[in-house]
Amino acid sequence: MAKATFTVTVKSTGQQMSTSIWIISVEEIECISDLDEGSNNKGDGGTQDGFIYGKEYEFKIKKYQDDSLPSEDMKKKIIWEYSYKNEDGERITNTIESSGETFKLKIDNLEMLGKEISICAYLGKQRRDRKLEFLCHNRFRYFDKKIVEQQIEERLVKPWKTNQGGTSLCGMACLFYIFAKNDKQGYKTLAETLHRTGKATHNGYTVEPDEDAKEEMYNTNPKTSKEHPWIPEIDWITMATTRSKESDFGYTGKKGQDASAINWPWLMTNLGKKLLGYSTVKMDYYKVNKSYIRDFFGSDEKIRILEEDIDKDYQNGFEICMMIDGDMVASNPGPDYSINDFGEYHWVTYEGGLELLNSEKRTEPDYDKVTNVEFNVVTWGELKDGKTLDDKNKPMDKIEITKKQFISNYYGYLKLK
Repeated sequence: MAKATFTVTVKSTGQQMSTSIWIISVEEIECISDLDEGSNNKGDGGTQDGFIYGKEYEFKIKKYQDDSLPSEDMKKKIIWEYSYKNEDGERITNTIESSGETFKLKIDNLEMLGKEISICAYLGKQRRDRKLEFLCHNRFRYFDKKIVEQQIEERLVKPWKTNQGGTSLCGMACLFYIFAKNDKQGYKTLAETLHRTGKATHNGYTVEPDEDAKEEMYNTNPKTSKEHPWIPEIDWITMATTRSKESDFGYTGKKGQDASAINWPWLMTNLGKKLLGYSTVKMDYYKVNKSYIRDFFGSDEKIRILEEDIDKDYQNGFEICMMIDGDMVASNPGPDYSINDFGEYHWVTYEGGLELLNSEKRTEPDYDKVTNVEFNVVTWGELKDGKTLDDKNKPMDKIEITKKQFISNYYGYLKLK
């Protein structure tokens, strides 16, 4: 026990007297539950132990000052306290009285995620703040906060960096590119909140994994899981989570889940309205399958659509997502495409720059004489416009293909405004 000395003034005489009492203080507390692994959030791929959402952790007093032992009555006066700073930087303190020498804390408040949690115990009003501090992991606990924040900031400056990677989330990539480009604060808030709490709401639409996929997705480790596809961390969190919410096949963002990740036109339309908040969202189909016979006999209807519908809508302020075959935007497209390409659907975001050229590489108004087509798109984390620089400081090539290649591989487009 420690000895404390106080000076007391007697009211009737004004005489001052010194008195001493013996007090007991908590010297050390400990967590007796197993902690859980998650990212250390330092950007180096390292891990650290901490709390995770939904689990209960128990603490006990390990030692009192000077190895003193309180009486049973004193133990009933032990106060436990835990605190953290909320998103506004305000210290939130919770006090639990008459808890005894042990205390259980259940992490069931989403506000606590991503925060340092301080825990202390003391007797009565005598407080020594012998506290422990633990990181309460983000809901996507293995996704490094530093990396995620860097990627978010990068997409606010270069939204075309949004990348589907090794997944079939090309449609989601189009929508989140448009999101980051046109509503930077909305995108930033949703992305940060989703990473931290596992759910986020924008325009009244809540993004979170499907109920059956939550545990698996929240516990995914992108650095060690052999089943995790290559894809930037924030793009997997935002895009795979959104697709999981809308999946009827238990999509969890793993490798090989290409079929359940497909972004059907109806899904793109719904998300354009619900998530992005556009009032005019319309899908214009040419044909959802290849029209080889009609195209073989030289119909230029798709070229007319490209210039008079797609490009015109783009010039009038619509966001345009084109549904094509993936080979159309390949680095080295072949001279023609075959029926073997059937079904290789891919979404890209159209960004203007349209040129219809003849065999002499001059602008050609007569569709019959058009031989080549050029335009700009965003796809696979690139703005292919012939001038924007990539990570190697080289301009990304715009799409330059033959008229026949475009005709053989165009299916339709979605416009949003």
